[in-house]
Amino acid sequence: MTLGAVAYYALLTTPFLVQLVMLSLQVGAYRRHGHLSFLLLSVATVCGLLFLSIPSAYRWWNGSGMPISLTWYVIYALALLAQCVLTLWGTASLFQSYAALAAAVPRESASAEAPNNRWRGP
Repeated sequence: MTLGAVAYYALLTTPFLVQLVMLSLQVGAYRRHGHLSFLLLSVATVCGLLFLSIPSAYRWWNGSGMPISLTWYVIYALALLAQCVLTLWGTASLFQSYAALAAAVPRESASAEAPNNRWRGP
């Protein structure tokens, strides 16, 4: 196997593996907290996995010389669009939830518990 082939397969599998790890973290967070943002981010990650998988699966199934059909190209594009929309929506929902949580904590107690509130010396 040439260095180019190794790089190709590394670039193909690394994002897929990262997406799988992110999905496991998001599903775990959704099970623990039941918040809509984690569900949206999980569905977005599944769409991202589809986006990454469709071209490779199509080429594996039909051979590397076959161009992707229009139907699969539309599904591929819709998976990317769904991932983008759901990721933005889930992230915005997560930030709103955090803002509400942060607003509920009094300022005095928040500054005393802040991780950057360390003694800096004389």
